[in-house]
Amino acid sequence: MILRLTLRAGRRLAAALAAAALALPAAANNGLNLIGFGTASVGMGGADLAVAQDTTALNTNPAGIARLRAAALDVFVEVANSRQRHADGFGNDRGVGNEFIGLGGFGWTRPVGDTLVAGIGLFGQGGAGFVYRGLDTAFGTRDSAALVFGIGRLTPTLAWQATDKLALGLTVPLTLARAKQEFFPDTSFFSGDPATSFFGLRIEGLEARRASLRLGLRWEATPTLALALVYATKTPLPLDGGRLDADMSAIGLGSVRYRDVRFTGFALPEEVGAGLAWQATPRLLLALDLTRLAWSQALRRATLTATGSRTPGAPPQLQLLQPLDWRDQTVVAAGLAYDVDERWRLYAGLNHGANPVPARTTSPLLAPIGEWHATGGLRWRAAPGWELSAALEWLRPKEVRYTNPLLPFGPGARATSAYLAGHLMIGRRW
Repeated sequence: MILRLTLRAGRRLAAALAAAALALPAAANNGLNLIGFGTASVGMGGADLAVAQDTTALNTNPAGIARLRAAALDVFVEVANSRQRHADGFGNDRGVGNEFIGLGGFGWTRPVGDTLVAGIGLFGQGGAGFVYRGLDTAFGTRDSAALVFGIGRLTPTLAWQATDKLALGLTVPLTLARAKQEFFPDTSFFSGDPATSFFGLRIEGLEARRASLRLGLRWEATPTLALALVYATKTPLPLDGGRLDADMSAIGLGSVRYRDVRFTGFALPEEVGAGLAWQATPRLLLALDLTRLAWSQALRRATLTATGSRTPGAPPQLQLLQPLDWRDQTVVAAGLAYDVDERWRLYAGLNHGANPVPARTTSPLLAPIGEWHATGGLRWRAAPGWELSAALEWLRPKEVRYTNPLLPFGPGARATSAYLAGHLMIGRRW
């Protein structure tokens, strides 16, 4: 009974976190992934695989928590200010409606015997999606368009200090994704040819739950040099359980509801990462990570299928196919930590990952196109067993011109991405 209640509570927590992540803007800009988790990770530009200095290693390199030889809890929050914009040939030049977004999570670990450490965390893993209101459409209407896709992750983890120098870690992440979308939901246009007609839609209630696997290794090659390897499996996220409303008023059917909706083609990618951390001086730590994200195998094509309409005369099935054709992405993260004294530590970092989205499949609703992040932060040991830390993350503005033949935005549309995010974390050791 206790285990059942614990699992039930975990599902509720994961659902709450994913709901909070639903409106996550361009803060996820290593594809759909955040660049880091927690203030130390973000402050060092995401260069954390070999550093692993707090419980957020649960979601990066699980071997890292083997270093935490006391019970530890870290709680963190993020607030992001997105500057995403869309412009097209119909006179639109608008910023997103979901400009300010909040996100949070926690990690907890505890030693189990002399060589094992167990832990669990809850993380806003990433996501994407933007909300635009008052867009002028190609059909002579003014309407809205939005896609919000949020991912929460529960991370039960076990780490083993195999030798004095070698630590191994295993996480079985439980991922929950939620999505909703609207695309000109109050617009209906029938030209006589289904190929050139348009029926606006609104989708709500889509969810996916999947388990995956993350393995980590951390090896202290010398007293001042640590090396790390991480591997994570692909996590398919087939979304279902939602409903779709299609505006078919142009053919006399009004708003038609479909009660069985499935959205396939979304996944988190297979991931391979390597990192090093070098204690260059007693006060200066340098870190470098290289991570390969296999987006080409995770986001090839999206398929939306809707059935279950009870409206007489309505099509029994709607199916929309959209190629995504994302490219694989190599992310380079470099960071440093400098101890001013025993209580204060400073962080700085850079993160770069080339835009994985081809211009021909770019959409203003799903446009994680940013490439360069600059970060900085600090940690303060406020009292014995207590730590407070903060970090800032800046995404350099990036503009992409694109022509997507499947979207009614015309040739030469523009998507612009930029944001500033603040991160806070409180940690307790006992």
